[in-house]
Amino acid sequence: METIDFSVLFVLGVSIFGGLIGALIFQKLRIPQVVGFIVIGLIIGESGLKIVKHTDVAAPQPFTLFALGIIGFLVGGELKAENFRKYMISRRKPLLPAARKARP
Repeated sequence: METIDFSVLFVLGVSIFGGLIGALIFQKLRIPQVVGFIVIGLIIGESGLKIVKHTDVAAPQPFTLFALGIIGFLVGGELKAENFRKYMISRRKPLLPAARKARP
């Protein structure tokens, strides 16, 4: 009889719960929620309390790649050609000013 590995479920549960709590706390402090996600990640990760180990994070890699694919698809669906045309004066001028300086 095979045993069930609950480490992936534990990592997802702790990450979601911790991220939610961190986001709420930092939102109340009027700091962006992303900072709360990062701080909670540092606290529960190997640099903090060592609740979540590097091997536990690497285990759900297929799920992570699938989620990143969906995020990319949704971001691509929000892009509009008018936004690019608005910022492009001509094709010779790059979109970023730093790129102009880098050209020979």
